[in-house]
Amino acid sequence: MDIAASILYRISLKTGISPKLIKGKSRKQNIVDARQIYMFALRQLGFSQQFIANKLKYKDHTTVHHHLKKNCAISHENRLIATQIVKVCLRMAVKENARLGRSMKEKNCGRA
Repeated sequence: MDIAASILYRISLKTGISPKLIKGKSRKQNIVDARQIYMFALRQLGFSQQFIANKLKYKDHTTVHHHLKKNCAISHENRLIATQIVKVCLRMAVKENARLGRSMKEKNCGRA
């Protein structure tokens, strides 16, 4: 499981919204919030807007750009959730790489 999939799974557990719904087109507020947490978490890890758009099956990066550009697009609470999930996933990736005898640079943090 790559880091993006791991983050999606953890967001799904935390919010109670299935990964399929998070990646879907629903405009219900709770689903949009989960999707924004996902975008914010991936961006925190340095993934490009195009990579995030591809994960969400968007045609291009502009929707991701719009969500990330808005100052109020993600609430303080959702920002904290995203940060916590990123930290947990990074710790898991480091442990897995240590178990396999690889450095994070060798694995490139699961980026495509």
